[in-house]
Amino acid sequence: MKILFNRKFKLTTLLISLISASVLLTTIILLFASYQSERKSLIDAHLSLSYSKSEKISDSVNSLFKSMRISLQETTNFLSNNPEMTDKEIQEQLELLRNNSRYFNSLSWVDEAGTVRNIAPIRVGLKGQTITGITRDVIDSKTPTLTPPYKGPTGRIVVLMSEPFFDSKGKYRGIIGGSIYLQERNVLNEILGNDIVDQSGSYYYVVGPDGKLLFHPDVKRIGEDVGENPMLVKLLQGESGKQHVINTKGVPMLAAYNFIPEIGWGVVQQTPVSYIDELLKKHIQNLILTILLPFLILMLVSLSIARKLAKPFIYLADVVNQFGSKNQIQPPVLQSHWNREADLLTKSVVIAMEAVEKNNKKLVEEAMTDSLTNLPNRRKLNEVMTNLANDG
Repeated sequence: MKILFNRKFKLTTLLISLISASVLLTTIILLFASYQSERKSLIDAHLSLSYSKSEKISDSVNSLFKSMRISLQETTNFLSNNPEMTDKEIQEQLELLRNNSRYFNSLSWVDEAGTVRNIAPIRVGLKGQTITGITRDVIDSKTPTLTPPYKGPTGRIVVLMSEPFFDSKGKYRGIIGGSIYLQERNVLNEILGNDIVDQSGSYYYVVGPDGKLLFHPDVKRIGEDVGENPMLVKLLQGESGKQHVINTKGVPMLAAYNFIPEIGWGVVQQTPVSYIDELLKKHIQNLILTILLPFLILMLVSLSIARKLAKPFIYLADVVNQFGSKNQIQPPVLQSHWNREADLLTKSVVIAMEAVEKNNKKLVEEAMTDSLTNLPNRRKLNEVMTNLANDG
C-alpha cells in the first residue's frame, strides 16, 4: 500500500481514470435505478393485474352461485305448488333442470328421513338409499346450505347446495340438493378452468370456508387443507388484498386474493416472482444495448478531452523540470490556451523564466566585473582568453 502511495502517476492517467470511473459509475447507478424503478412498476402492475383477475373470477363465481341458488329455490317452489306430481314426473323435472342449466352434476330430492327419493341422473345409483353424514346434517338443519367439500357416497369430492323442501301444507319434505363434483366437468369448473395457467406461470385456486382447496391446477390437491396459510386466514375472514407470499413448494409469488361473500369462498391469483425477474433481465439487457453506443462515444469524447486538458500541464511540467539540468532551457511558446488555468500558468512560467534568465546574466556580469572600478576582472580575462584559444 505504501509503495502504491509513493508511486507517481501521470496527470493524463489520473484524468482518464477519473473520467472513466465517473462515466462507468454513473452508468451503473442509472442501470441500478432503472432496475429498481422497473421492478417496483412490474410488481405493482402484476399485483394489480392479479387482483383484477381474482376479483373478476370471484364476481363470476358469486353470480353463478346466486343463479344456482335461485334455480334450486324455483325447483322447490314448483314442487310445492304441484303436490300431485308423481315420482316419475319429479324425476323428469330434475333431469330437465340438470340438463338445461348444467349448474349441477347431480340433482336429488332427499326426504326428511334421509332417503333419496329421486336423483338425476339416475345412473348415479343412489335412489332409495338412506343418506348419513354431512347430508343428514343438512336435512336436519332445514335451512339453505352450501357444504364444504366432502367425499360423497360415490367416492367423489362433492360440494352440496341445498334448499329445504316444504309441501303446499307447510310440511317439511326434506331437501332439493344440487351436487357439484369438484374434480369433474361442470359450469363452475368451466368458469374456473379457462386459462388456469398462463404463459407467465400465473395460476389461481379457490379455497372453501373450512380452508380446503376447492379448485387448483393440480387436481390431486383438491380437498387439501391449506387453512394455516397466513394469507388464507385473512381471506377466510372476509378480507381481500394483495401481497408477496411463498407457496407450499417454497416458490416466491405475487398473490392477490378476493373473498366471495355469497358462499364464503376465496379466490387467490398468483404470479411467480421469477417471471418478474426474467422480465427485468430482458429490460436491463435491452437498456444496455440501447446505451452501449452512446456510452462508448461519451467515453471516447471524455478521453479525448482529458488528453487535451492534460497536455499543456505536462508540457509545462517538462519545461520547469529542465531548471535542474545543465542543458539550455527552451522557454515555452507563449500562446493562448482554451483552458484558462493552462493559459495563466504558461504566461506565468514564461515571465518567471525571463526573470530567471535576466537575473542569471546580471549575476554573471557582476561576477566578472570589479565592483570598485567597474572594469573587467581576472575571470573575464580568463573567459576572453579561453574563447580566443577556442577560436584559434
